[in-house]
Amino acid sequence: MNAPAISIAVPGLTHLEADELATALRDAGGDPDSDLVALSEGGGAEDRYNEPFTLLAVMALGRITITALAIYLSKERTRSTKKVHLRHRWPNGEEIEYTLEVDTSSEEATKADLLKQIATLKIPVPEGLNLGSSGG
Repeated sequence: MNAPAISIAVPGLTHLEADELATALRDAGGDPDSDLVALSEGGGAEDRYNEPFTLLAVMALGRITITALAIYLSKERTRSTKKVHLRHRWPNGEEIEYTLEVDTSSEEATKADLLKQIATLKIPVPEGLNLGSSGG
């Protein structure tokens, strides 16, 4: 994935959770091999043998990503709030990061909450997300 203009980051995932996110992305029609990057949040190589060892999952913002993230966040979970990080990179290299707190009570509620919060940020978004009044 080559530095997308807007990316979604989900920190603190275990390897199992990253695999579940990749499966949700694949089931939603995405390609986890090119649409998902999982980076170590840990330190050196010795951390890999000492669980828990967490990953940072990064995806380009898009309709499939929103759907997959909503499926992943709401899967077999009771009502809760989960933090999701959104990063916008301007063509001049400047970046702005946002932290969203998303309702994860159901796939529909999660997707609606994500889209509503992203729309209020007024940053240019990829076409096809149907964010209504956003600047994209």
